[in-house]
Amino acid sequence: VGAGFFFAFLISYCLSSVVRVANETGELRTSYIFLPILIPFVVDAGAMIVGKFLGKRKLTPHLSPKKTVEGAIGGLVVGVVIAIVYGIFFHFVTKVEVNYYFLAVYGLLGGVITQVGDLFFSYLKRTRKLKDFGHIFLDHGGVLDRFDSVIFAAPVLELLILWLPAFK
Repeated sequence: VGAGFFFAFLISYCLSSVVRVANETGELRTSYIFLPILIPFVVDAGAMIVGKFLGKRKLTPHLSPKKTVEGAIGGLVVGVVIAIVYGIFFHFVTKVEVNYYFLAVYGLLGGVITQVGDLFFSYLKRTRKLKDFGHIFLDHGGVLDRFDSVIFAAPVLELLILWLPAFK
């Protein structure tokens, strides 16, 4: 029961980081609102695609047998590239000043935390002998399987956005 309450609190608090980013960043909030969701999603997708085509060495076979070192590195690179492209897009559309170094930090640290979150939930699934946390999305598991990395990355990205604002 205690674990259930803890995870209910943890998941809801961490996901609420996305809402807090929208409320705390003032007038430029629209420029940040998508980052806590975009970075984890593209890191996951990039890691999967790079791992599928280039992956040879297993990252953590006891936790997640399909994850590879090459996929993990590819996911980080994709995260950095997408964060910078996101900044270029916003600069082009809004003409705001963009700090691309800070966006690269968002992509890199957000990517690392994304993968830690994904491995953490893989660990939970392995200890409970589950393949997926649900069956809502065909061949992709439940909602928690889609948002497991966002749960960890959103609070970290919220702090980075507050401490290192990339849009001025």
